[in-house]
Amino acid sequence: MSRKPGKVYFEVHSNPTIDVVDVAGALELAHNGGALVIVDNTFLTPYLIQPLALGADIVIHSATKYMMGHGNGMVGISCGPEKLLKPVKSIRKYVGGIMAPFNAFLLHPGYEVARKQVKGFGGMMGIELAGDRKLTSLETIREKTSLGDVSSLLVTGFIEQERRGIPANYYRMSVGIEDSEDIISDLKQTLDNI
Repeated sequence: MSRKPGKVYFEVHSNPTIDVVDVAGALELAHNGGALVIVDNTFLTPYLIQPLALGADIVIHSATKYMMGHGNGMVGISCGPEKLLKPVKSIRKYVGGIMAPFNAFLLHPGYEVARKQVKGFGGMMGIELAGDRKLTSLETIREKTSLGDVSSLLVTGFIEQERRGIPANYYRMSVGIEDSEDIISDLKQTLDNI
């Protein structure tokens, strides 16, 4: 006996490989199967794509990096119709998870200005090097397993990397707020030396 899926969850751009999902196609497929669809829009933010407007049932964000704009607080956001978010509110009542007032203050300043002047793609990118080459001796870009800061961060060595089909010399880079010339120069100097 086949069972219909209750819920389908996907990221607009997957972590860590930055694979691009056809959001409208995935929503249609999931809804035709009778599933509730939860979309993680952390990497692109509502500025670049609004999955709710495309038909997603619930959208979630880790707002710590891009929406908050710094690494000084941890924030998660759930968006959708109130009737679908009732379980989230219920869980929050028992386990906490309400943002501190100061973190809430840190999340919203500059929003209107950013809406007027920021355009383009997200700050996440994937880098795959051929052969045994490795990105080493970086000066500006730091190796960290986090998205939670505004610095440029490089991640490698993913859990179950081979089983998940992630190439051995794959890096996920979270582009930060350093001067773009400094980031480009740092990548160039390490690539020139391998």
